[in-house]
Amino acid sequence: MRDELREVQLAIANEVAIANEARVAEGWPNGKQPETADRIHSVSQIRSIRSYASREIDFTVPGILAAGTIAAITGDSGTGKSTLTTAMVAAVSNGRPFAGRQTQKRPVLILDRENPLPIVLERFNRLGIDDGDNLKVWGGWAEDEPPNPYCPIIVDWVKQCDPKPVIVVDSFIAFHEGSENDSADMRKTMQGFRRLADLGSNPVLIHHSGKGENTKDYRGSSDFKAGIDVGYVVANLSADPSVLGTVRMKAFKARFTVDVEVILRYHDGCFEADESRPWKTNPEFLRELLIQNPGIRAEEFYKKATDKRLGRNKARVFLMNGIETGAIRVDKGQFNAHYHTWISTPNETVLDE
Repeated sequence: MRDELREVQLAIANEVAIANEARVAEGWPNGKQPETADRIHSVSQIRSIRSYASREIDFTVPGILAAGTIAAITGDSGTGKSTLTTAMVAAVSNGRPFAGRQTQKRPVLILDRENPLPIVLERFNRLGIDDGDNLKVWGGWAEDEPPNPYCPIIVDWVKQCDPKPVIVVDSFIAFHEGSENDSADMRKTMQGFRRLADLGSNPVLIHHSGKGENTKDYRGSSDFKAGIDVGYVVANLSADPSVLGTVRMKAFKARFTVDVEVILRYHDGCFEADESRPWKTNPEFLRELLIQNPGIRAEEFYKKATDKRLGRNKARVFLMNGIETGAIRVDKGQFNAHYHTWISTPNETVLDE
């Protein structure tokens, strides 16, 4: 009888051990489920929204990032979005200014499933920064791969942080579970990030932009855009796209007031506000692009405009308006080819969109 009882006890202990291992794998500290004492058990327990700490927009980086909100930094490969984001959050981790903006010091966690360690080290060396107590980088090279951003381990850490942290996800698609084009899958993922934002943290999602006119700001389901609070598409405006120089951040969504467009100049590991380059409208950028490429065919111009995130349709309208007003000259070539050149002076009034 004792032997049978002993076998039952061992079986139960084994099941508990297996369950604990599974919970640890899911991120439960020591295999214990998070405390539920502060959970809502009835509607009457719901507190007034004014009783919570965050009562107004609290900017981490003025005009760009805010605590308690979800931000997206999107762009093509090679536009510098990871370098830009890393430089910005590194400044936040030390409370140092970023491109002339005084940041608010907060803990920073970078979750990286996109880049190998040598690339991350090269970026940190180039930017002249180091990780430490207030800047943690969790990548695939660590003892355990970076977990789901809203797993219990990270949620518990966010709850303990004061002030609340900035959490960078590089890249979004590497952590997204399911199809990026499936609205239900996307909505589920974004709800996880909303939980982190509701706790006061600032998730920053580095994501790829699409190729089509309607998906140029971000790739995947429209529920991605619906789930974020502010989104910036990053473009490298340098003449040589392989060299990071002048960078533009242009907001494609904002639920609160942010800087619609931020122009930065990157040089020798630093980002500076490009005050010599005033804010430009889309037609001004298109005019500049045409001036740099005289005698260009329409399709080639559309492609360059798309590469600069200026929009194919807007480039087409720009050429049509320019031809109609006489600001753009059209020369005919062989096989009915048409070549476009800007002939007005740079100081003339810019064509409206």
